Amino acid sequence: MSPTPTTAPPRTRALTAGAALVLIAAGIALLVAGCRKAERTGPPVKPYPPIVAPLPPIATVADEGFPGKWEPLEGIEPGIRAFVVGPASGDPAGGVVVVPSVWGISREVRDLARALAARGFAVVMPDPLEGVEATSRLGMKELSAGIVPERVQEAILAGLARLQRDLPGKPVALLALGQASPWVIGLGERARPFSALAFDTAAMGEREVALLAAAGRPVLALFGDNSSTYAMDRRLALDEAARKAGLALQLYPVPGAGTDLFDARASAFYAPAYDEGLARLEAFLREPAP
Repeated sequence: MSPTPTTAPPRTRALTAGAALVLIAAGIALLVAGCRKAERTGPPVKPYPPIVAPLPPIATVADEGFPGKWEPLEGIEPGIRAFVVGPASGDPAGGVVVVPSVWGISREVRDLARALAARGFAVVMPDPLEGVEATSRLGMKELSAGIVPERVQEAILAGLARLQRDLPGKPVALLALGQASPWVIGLGERARPFSALAFDTAAMGEREVALLAAAGRPVLALFGDNSSTYAMDRRLALDEAARKAGLALQLYPVPGAGTDLFDARASAFYAPAYDEGLARLEAFLREPAP
């Protein structure tokens, strides 16, 4: 005899369905609670600083306790800032527009400007990165991609005008660091107002010699004798090209230096070479214009 099928009483089925609904509702509530943003109980988080520092409306100190300040450059729109420093006492012997490399105006570069000021020069250093400083080679490449050479050149000329206004009748030279040399060389005849041009490890060829000759000003190219920037055969070729173009070119090998003369962050930096390069630069800047 087969067993007779039985079914659960209606009350039991109702209880089971109700329990299932309760479990589903609880699961949904837990899911919603998990998706909610947790409330912070600690102190507020400070926002990240801006990538680009705004142009200061008035002169501001660059490094507390050290000479030099940021000032807006006149004669260029939109505005651009510059690091400005001069001798602690006495009248400047002349002026120097320092054009920093694509790394920006780091503390090391500001210290170079201070060293020139301590030697009797008024210095204006336009900021090509406009408030940003590269802290790594990758950052340098990314930031340099956004630089407009024509705008940098206008900033150079604005710095020149500032020094010529402040130092009437005195020589105003130009110093380009590292990768800034193409901006300066590209000025060509627009560089005529400068008394002299100096480069830190600039890579030059016959084309650059021709462009610099158009400016009609003496040129100093400092380079480390431990670098391959100017091998002897290249020096001889550049000397010959400069002679034919009528360019007063000085190629000065700094003993013991590598590829970076004035940047203490560089792996090839050599302090005695820094002093030697600075001494030769000062002598060049003090030479009377032809």
